[in-house]
Amino acid sequence: MFLKIFAVLVVPCIALADREPCLGCPEDHDANDHEVHTKLSSILAAANSPHQVKKITNIKKQVVAGMKFIVTFENQEGKECNASWVEQPWVSKDPQYVEFNCP
Repeated sequence: MFLKIFAVLVVPCIALADREPCLGCPEDHDANDHEVHTKLSSILAAANSPHQVKKITNIKKQVVAGMKFIVTFENQEGKECNASWVEQPWVSKDPQYVEFNCP
């Protein structure tokens, strides 16, 4: 009887322990986040990029010295592109460490 009670109480705790977030690791984020879409469009415009966002396919967020966004999107030509930036509101309202790649 003790073994059954132990199993019922401990097994769920072990399963939950495996799901703890990885601090500093990129985590999936809602690809429909309007704020990220707006920020990405403004980053492309500021870089005078000819690319426009047709559809965001993946967003990851990562806690660094601020919040890093890693975005995969499809441009108007159907090419898969990547962009990343760090938001540090205590440094600047503008994105920092912007990277953009669209082969």
